[in-house]
Amino acid sequence: NPWIVGLVGGVGQALGELTGYLAGYSGQTLVDGNPTYNRLTRWMQRYGALTIFVLAVIPNPIFDLGGMAAGTLRFPLWKFLASCTAGKVIKNIAFALAGYYGISLLLRR
Repeated sequence: NPWIVGLVGGVGQALGELTGYLAGYSGQTLVDGNPTYNRLTRWMQRYGALTIFVLAVIPNPIFDLGGMAAGTLRFPLWKFLASCTAGKVIKNIAFALAGYYGISLLLRR
């Protein structure tokens, strides 16, 4: 069932993103001075949960920087997890449905 696959995958990915959040929360300066990190920090200060949601729903490699920015800013963990989980679940359901119906279309030919 692609819906269950997407749900479980999204929750698993959201829990995995805690590593970036905790790295930022611990105060480690792994990415200070990085222009992308600085931009994401400003977005986090301004938009908060919406920034995390958008980064989670769009497949991109910079989500870890957003998680670090959220941790550095001491963004509430429950808001981080809620926003991240919502975005990751939507993204994974879309991928699972695309894979499920894409394979069905290919096998019909």
